[in-house]
Amino acid sequence: MRYRFLHWTKLVFCLLLVLGISLASVGCNETFRRKFVRESKNKTSERLVLKTEDMEADPSTDRYQKHYSFWRLWHKDMIQTLQDSMNSRGSFQGKKFSRAMEGALLELRQMQRFLPEESKSVLDQELDELQKTGMRVLDQQGRDRMRSDAEQRLNTQMRRIQRDFSFDEVSSVLLEPSS
Repeated sequence: MRYRFLHWTKLVFCLLLVLGISLASVGCNETFRRKFVRESKNKTSERLVLKTEDMEADPSTDRYQKHYSFWRLWHKDMIQTLQDSMNSRGSFQGKKFSRAMEGALLELRQMQRFLPEESKSVLDQELDELQKTGMRVLDQQGRDRMRSDAEQRLNTQMRRIQRDFSFDEVSSVLLEPSS
């Protein structure tokens, strides 16, 4: 009987040894060890060194085109907001219209910085008209008749600005903005 006990213990010991060797060779040992071993708190990290380089500013033509494209998107969004409220007979989305109007005005002011004085005055008139139309719409809370009238005014104004201030029209007279 004692012989059987020794035989079983040797067998279990050999199986555990084979299992340990196989686990070590498979690669689990490292992840298993990493799970239970503490890392030192005094870990030194490499110091990050930033090297600055002088970058060329975008030419005024690129910046003008960017502002012109953004203006067109904001202006179309204003018109679309009016059309959606008229077509669905739903409520007027004043916040959306107001945000689009502010964006369009901001981009027109940015475009104005690149233009010579005579063009600035013409664009200034367009800015005033856009602001008046937008305020009228917001004051009236987008009543049906007002929405239709405002949509026509905005479409007309958009065509005028595209005709007079498109990049092709003003590319020869663009200036570098003064801050």
